[in-house]
Amino acid sequence: MKGPEDIVFYKFLPLSNTSVDIGIYIDKLSISTTVTVTFVASVIFVYAIGYMRYLFGSWTFKFFAYFSLFLFSMLLILLGDSLILMFFGWEGVGLASYLLIGYFHEEKFATKASLEAFVMNRIGDWSFILGIIYTFWLFGTLSLPKLFENASYVPGITLATLLLFGGAVGKSGQIPLHTWLPNAMAGPTPVSALLHAATMVAAGVYMVARLYPIFSLSSTTLSYITITGVVTMLFAALVATVLDDIKKIIAFSTMSQLAIMFTALGMGFPTAAMFHLTTHAFFKALLFLAAGAVITGLHHHTQNIFEMGGLKKYMPITFGAFMIGALALSGFPPFAGYFSKDAIVYLRWIKIHLQLL
Repeated sequence: MKGPEDIVFYKFLPLSNTSVDIGIYIDKLSISTTVTVTFVASVIFVYAIGYMRYLFGSWTFKFFAYFSLFLFSMLLILLGDSLILMFFGWEGVGLASYLLIGYFHEEKFATKASLEAFVMNRIGDWSFILGIIYTFWLFGTLSLPKLFENASYVPGITLATLLLFGGAVGKSGQIPLHTWLPNAMAGPTPVSALLHAATMVAAGVYMVARLYPIFSLSSTTLSYITITGVVTMLFAALVATVLDDIKKIIAFSTMSQLAIMFTALGMGFPTAAMFHLTTHAFFKALLFLAAGAVITGLHHHTQNIFEMGGLKKYMPITFGAFMIGALALSGFPPFAGYFSKDAIVYLRWIKIHLQLL
């Protein structure tokens, strides 16, 4: 691939000096992330066929329609060639998450969790909308290629990037808009796997990486991203140690891993952040799918880890899968998490060393 390709299908909204086009923007970042998302989502789709049949005795077409909307919206975020298309996908994953988290709508805890996710994401989305408007006011375009071409420091860039980052905070469950993310476990386990591994929560990290030519213009914003990541990383890891719900423990680990990615972005390492997003998508999907196997294996569907001891001899394959996912998550060599996490630590060490010279 020689360079980025902007494929325009048609002009959606002609304006006086510019226009909003409908098209796709293809480069190394969008291709690599799209391959990761579609591959992991395909595995989760196959898993969901058996999982939902186990719950309901037949396919639930409404569930898979919501699932497909979720993936379509995420692909719109990844491939859209303008901030408008990215925003359409942004709202699409928000809607699909509301429908899927509250899928067991007869259960009060599920409806409360879906409503909380919807409200908390709307707070972040207002920040994202204002960021898009202000970015358009500063640069006069919403086209990604034109934004990258015209990216240069202008007064107000810090406010624009902080507003855009506010959307990422809500979508990726960072402090202070984090409360919805662990409660989203009220949905079926395949939803948790898709939401946490490859779609909605990864959208915030991808958005910052996608717009990094603009974010990098403000050192203040990068410092704020770093602080947010470090605080969330520590907070989520500590909270996970005192929980007893298997899915919520994994959810807080997601929050912590996303914080690692944001920390890398704030320190100036977008490639390392996206590398960790890729490895995280695989081992986090593995952990959630293994957790779903454990939950369904215990026919009373408990999620309390203190009621799950001694399952190794009854579920050896699930045990092996869980161990691989846990070791990758903890950064144990030679699993993928070791290389992606260490890349961030190593790059930071190199940067500090160069500054001291």
